[in-house]
Amino acid sequence: MKVMLGLHRHGLCYPHLAQHVSSLLSASLFYTSAHVLSPGDMAANAQRFANEAIVAANERVVLTEPLDPMCKANRQLSPAVEEYAETLRKDAQVLQDLEECVRSYRNKKEALLHNDLHTGNLLATATSTYCIDWEFATVGPMGFDLGCLLGVLLLAYVVLRYQPATEVLDSPHQPPGSRDSRQTGRPGLLSHPNSESSVGSVFMEGGTQDGRQSMQAADGDGSKGESSERAHRREQQCEWLLDALCELWSMLDLKFKRLQEEVDTKEAASLGRGQHAFVNAGGDGPRSAALPTPASSQVWADTLGFAAFCMIRLTIGMHAYPGYEFIHNRVLRSRAEVDS
Repeated sequence: MKVMLGLHRHGLCYPHLAQHVSSLLSASLFYTSAHVLSPGDMAANAQRFANEAIVAANERVVLTEPLDPMCKANRQLSPAVEEYAETLRKDAQVLQDLEECVRSYRNKKEALLHNDLHTGNLLATATSTYCIDWEFATVGPMGFDLGCLLGVLLLAYVVLRYQPATEVLDSPHQPPGSRDSRQTGRPGLLSHPNSESSVGSVFMEGGTQDGRQSMQAADGDGSKGESSERAHRREQQCEWLLDALCELWSMLDLKFKRLQEEVDTKEAASLGRGQHAFVNAGGDGPRSAALPTPASSQVWADTLGFAAFCMIRLTIGMHAYPGYEFIHNRVLRSRAEVDS
């Protein structure tokens, strides 16, 4: 089942999703990057997976068109969402950030990307996860895949906070030890992994409070009969999703570093035997020191940028995030779209 449908139609949790996706992304990004491949192999990969038509279409649909007030492809929005969209389209900082993301997407050739990574292309059960539809694959910035996945999971969280828990919850896969977010000690989701700041915790608490108010509002719109059991399970699902987001990033960073250390160790051994091995441009340490990683500041900045524009694209662009369809109350849906 697609993760998106499992989340919104069936109220499922996927306790191994973070582990499985972090393993996939750490391996695919690492082994197709300059951490492993020679410059010649990197160039060959970039040519082999150029996918120029798809890349050009992605640039338009994901990045530029949603913020283009003259684009006719964008879908019709509710008045409240349209007003917010116009604010974004006139925001100088947003447009500057957009230009930076477009340059990054065009010019950075850091690793092989899925290039269409979202919860509709992840199939999962309680014990397994598969990533499908790799036909858009190209070589580009690591932050694009990471940001698109982060953005769509954040959208899923916002939608779940507004989605009344009236759907049938078919034996949801509950994660062990589900608990209130205020007791988890979860680091700020939108803070850099190496930073002591926790700006993300403000976002989370705000979203949680808005969601509770929205659920109460939904009760007044025909959902008074929903059981406390369903409401509790929805709350658990939201808490699991935030935990999974943080776990995914932490595990991705850890697994990537382990792969990096393995290669550095092998290269150091090769140099000790007088064999050829790549070193960084300065010649003063392992070549990995000069290469991008998920935790590096620039990849992290790219990730946040692409996550933001992915969320914008799936809220005001041509295609809406499918989870919005599960919020049947138009007022609540508009609120969810603006909060996103």
